[in-house]
Amino acid sequence: MPAPAPHRFQVCDAKPVQFYIGHNTVPSTLQTLRKKSGAYSIRILEGNQPATADFDQERLNIITNEAGKITALRCG
Repeated sequence: MPAPAPHRFQVCDAKPVQFYIGHNTVPSTLQTLRKKSGAYSIRILEGNQPATADFDQERLNIITNEAGKITALRCG
């Protein structure tokens, strides 16, 4: 069995996606956010939901309200 392809390091940049604050978290928007931010992964957090304190510069954190609207976008 061949070894998996090595992961190419990607650094998240939340500046290009700030326009999406107020949008819904539908799958197409989530994929656009991931691609435009350069993030390798995304994490969706609702309001004051607890999250791990680990910093991952390849991850875009998408913070939402109860209605599923994006309220903040930041890397980490």
